[in-house]
Amino acid sequence: GNSKTETPTPEPAVKKESVTVKPTTDDVLAFLSYYTRTLLYGTYTDHAALFDSQCDWEGTTYSSASMYSIASNFYGGYSTLEHSFNLLDASFDSGGNATVTVTEYQRTRNKYSGAYASASVKKRMLLNYYSGTFRISYVRTIATY
Repeated sequence: GNSKTETPTPEPAVKKESVTVKPTTDDVLAFLSYYTRTLLYGTYTDHAALFDSQCDWEGTTYSSASMYSIASNFYGGYSTLEHSFNLLDASFDSGGNATVTVTEYQRTRNKYSGAYASASVKKRMLLNYYSGTFRISYVRTIATY
């Protein structure tokens, strides 16, 4: 047999408002999970790419280039053995940017001395939203446990 597939007739174009998909708490959880994976299995460039072009980290503003340098130094000197976030709160502005409160746990090993260290901290972060992804633009430690 000679089978012929018919091309469906397209619907007439209807001009409508563009729909902007707003991020959800699930998107924040996915971003935090990716952050953890960059520390455990990724490279310093993977991790540095999570930060916005300007990031206020604990009161000091860093450029992208500075964040890449900091990440490079960290990955050069430390291995992250364990890392986790617990999302305590997330609120979104009209642009989809998220203000989040998390507890973060990290266990590291110094590559030179072999010393182990761990920290558990409560942080507030601002995640700027850009067409489907977040970039960190603000980090403050609220409490250390």
